[in-house]
Amino acid sequence: MIKKILISILILSILLFIFAGCKDSPITADTEERIDEDGVIDESEVEGKKEEVAEEDLKADDENEDSSNDEEASLDEDETAEEENKEDEYVNDFTLMDLDNNEVSLSDFKGKIVVINFWSTGCPPCRAELPDFVEVYNEYKDKNVQFIGVGLDNAENLRVFAEEYNISYPTLIDGSIDTISGKWRINFIPTTYIVNENGKVVSPPNIGMMTKKQLTNAIEEWL
Repeated sequence: MIKKILISILILSILLFIFAGCKDSPITADTEERIDEDGVIDESEVEGKKEEVAEEDLKADDENEDSSNDEEASLDEDETAEEENKEDEYVNDFTLMDLDNNEVSLSDFKGKIVVINFWSTGCPPCRAELPDFVEVYNEYKDKNVQFIGVGLDNAENLRVFAEEYNISYPTLIDGSIDTISGKWRINFIPTTYIVNENGKVVSPPNIGMMTKKQLTNAIEEWL
């Protein structure tokens, strides 16, 4: 009988221990802090972690965007530098001898508007327009304008006419170093071109004799 009572007490003690343990141990302090009175998990910590991750992602995106912007800026700078180099490049350059046996290049006059007049001593219209060319050159030579005469003749004949007409701008001899009349498509003379500060032809050539007014208007258009 006593044995049965002891066994019953032991069983009862074990059951009380089991139930008491289950009641006190299921939730940790950390878990309690994240559960509100309604049993809803407080997501502030989770959101905080999400925000940290989002901030890291934004930072990474910003770094990538900065890197992308740097690359784009670098490309823009390269393109700008290339465009500037193209703008600075002198085109249509040539070199011929003048009447004093000096080499003269078109690019020697970079930065100026240049009037290039192809002519010959045996050409009546060429001779007829020379006085106006000399006069207009003297009017514009201090206004960033340069004249060049390219003579399709021998040096001696050109020298005689240059002295006779008081040509003060360079007279170059085609065929002395190079023959440029073919490259410039000179089929008739006189033919006059106007090029800008970088040697680019800025208007169609004038084929035939130019009056003083025509020449002046052509120059003024590009000043």
